[in-house]
Amino acid sequence: MNMLQAFLFCPRCGVKFADKDKSYLRCAACGSRFFDSPKPCAGVMPINEKGEVLLTERAVDPHKGKLDILGGFLQAGETYEEGVRREAMEELGVTLDHLQYLTSYAHGYTYQDIEYTLATTIFTARIESLVPLKVADDIASYTFVNPQEVTVDRLAFPELKAVLDSLPA
Repeated sequence: MNMLQAFLFCPRCGVKFADKDKSYLRCAACGSRFFDSPKPCAGVMPINEKGEVLLTERAVDPHKGKLDILGGFLQAGETYEEGVRREAMEELGVTLDHLQYLTSYAHGYTYQDIEYTLATTIFTARIESLVPLKVADDIASYTFVNPQEVTVDRLAFPELKAVLDSLPA
């Protein structure tokens, strides 16, 4: 179910939603509107001196055990660059400089049985293979891989295949 189906009561006044449009919820009692807008996320694909990309293995659901990129949801007040740097520090203890915008995409994300839409901005960055990394937060491990050799069945989100394929050879 999507957000509009899952949320039943107005968080402002507590009255049950009666008016559910296709793009927002409107409370008949207080008039508040709640839009089903995408959640902003930022990700980064660090690339080593061999042209391999660093991918992580998810330690938690959704898609536990599948490959993903470093990144996550933005926090209030963060830019995409700040968010992706924070996530890289939290997940692998690495400071990334020289971020370069690569692309963006939208995709579904199911959390606690509710389908959300994410809008993810992807960057690249340079990283040395020998930089010490420490696995933490919500990842199980990391690996450097040739981006063209990663198959879609190994990825947490199938949309990442097109992003990997778009990396310069």
